[in-house]
Amino acid sequence: MKDNYSFAKKLAQYSSAAMTVIVACRYEAKGQIIYHDINPDTSLFISPMVLNLNNDGMLDFQLWEQVIVHSHACSWSTTDIGYLAPLNSNSIAMGSNEFADALEIGEPINENLNWQTGYGMLNMWTFTFTSCYAGGTWDGDFFGPWSSPDRYAGIALHLSDGIHYGWIRLDGGYLATAYAYESQPGVPILAGDMASCDSLEVSISPAGPITVCNGEPVELTGSVSSPFFYKWLHNGIPIFNANSLTYTATDDGTYSIVGYGGQCADTSTFVLQYFPVPSLPVISRHLDTLFSNFSIGNAWYKDSDLNSVSFSNYILIDEEANYKLSYTDSNGCISGKQVFYAVPCEDLINLEFVNIGYEQNLCEGDSLFLSVKPTYYSSYQWLKFDQPIEGVTNSFYNTGETGAYSVQASYSYECLDTSGYFNLIVVDVPNPVITQSGDSLISNYTTGNQWLIDGNEIPGATNQIYHPMAGGFYQVRVIDVNGCSGISSSTYYTNVGVGEMLLPQVTIFTENNLIMVHVPENLIGSDLSIQNEIGQVLHESIISNTIERFSLHSGASGILFVIVRKLDKTTVSKIILE
Repeated sequence: MKDNYSFAKKLAQYSSAAMTVIVACRYEAKGQIIYHDINPDTSLFISPMVLNLNNDGMLDFQLWEQVIVHSHACSWSTTDIGYLAPLNSNSIAMGSNEFADALEIGEPINENLNWQTGYGMLNMWTFTFTSCYAGGTWDGDFFGPWSSPDRYAGIALHLSDGIHYGWIRLDGGYLATAYAYESQPGVPILAGDMASCDSLEVSISPAGPITVCNGEPVELTGSVSSPFFYKWLHNGIPIFNANSLTYTATDDGTYSIVGYGGQCADTSTFVLQYFPVPSLPVISRHLDTLFSNFSIGNAWYKDSDLNSVSFSNYILIDEEANYKLSYTDSNGCISGKQVFYAVPCEDLINLEFVNIGYEQNLCEGDSLFLSVKPTYYSSYQWLKFDQPIEGVTNSFYNTGETGAYSVQASYSYECLDTSGYFNLIVVDVPNPVITQSGDSLISNYTTGNQWLIDGNEIPGATNQIYHPMAGGFYQVRVIDVNGCSGISSSTYYTNVGVGEMLLPQVTIFTENNLIMVHVPENLIGSDLSIQNEIGQVLHESIISNTIERFSLHSGASGILFVIVRKLDKTTVSKIILE
């Protein structure tokens, strides 16, 4: 409001000796605020002063200085304390530690301050002189909240129509320069507010109200015609050190700029509302797809934060990467980025059989232990010819059946993988049968034979035909090319008499472990073998001369049998080696 009217104020100064009132009057008509410029500025250290604000003949406030002298052996010091006291039921705004509240420019003065009718300190100044050293030294300092220039004391003038709020400006807490108060009772005033003037216009750019997203700063710029100084307020509270034309706002609320020019002040306000930043979106995964918990407003990024790759509510996982998602709400506010590290299912889960090829034969009646790795997947299901095997849900399986086996496993996010095939072929085991021809036992398998007597293997007896030298129960075990083994039933054999002549006479001589075999010429080309009494073959050869000489390995002793065979005839000679 810029209505102009006049109201008189008076300043009375008292001399410290005679307490004579010296009145200096200056009248200002500046809107609804009654303002007075104290000219010249008055120091409390020079003289005390009293104020009669409304010129009604009653003193309203008093300011004075108290000096306390301290004497010491080598020095003396003084403590100067300035005071402000209300008179005649008026009151002042009090701060802490018995100091009057030192208000900054623009702070509101209203009923919410701590109003007291007692006096309050304005400053505390110490001055010390020390003379114990040549020439002496001086020292002095100010203390308290009034040490800074241009602080304002809040005052409440109690008149018949109510309480009028005002201020007294003091530089450093001791130099009084001006005062003002509201002409209307109960109306708050800002510290330093002097009056509204038609020549002073204050505005804020941009024009409010404005709504922005939380965390986004808004630069406010004041426009004032020829001001002396400025002050920004937030929700009516002065902002510390905010005294330039621009201010960066970061919180909700009402911002005001007060511009002071000469004896005038004007205020403009700006309302700023912040919308909260949306919370981080939630990313979920199913198989190779990532989903946002928001249907719209999504922006997907992959590894880099620079360029978005999708604006849908889902994105396909096509490679190993950090997938990022931000969300923009209906107010245009953007959340931070949620990060989800993802690997495609085909790389996340990979089954293989352990220590086995792709195909193997298995002997009938045996079983094979199959296993796959890794073993930490969520579930397993074994398949035979692509059909699930009921109840087989571990990472291993023991089987003895022919089949094409595979395993299906599931892992996180329901990713699935099926192993390759393992072909298991169950083969028949050998079924050896012994037939006897003369003094020979014959297996029905040409290879893989091992002869046994009375359940014990006969060393070296691995041919298809075996010529027993002793009676007993004979069997033959056959191992085929697949490693499968079968054993025949037992056949009882009674050996022929030693020395029985089925061939012409064969003569055997022994000397010092040397064996000499003399045969007729018609036996040249016959088979010659020597066996011990359990049927172990110690020597085999073809007779090439009528006299064969050979020695046995060391340790060969006892009863031995020399066997000569030609076609289906045999002669056996028994010898004893010591």
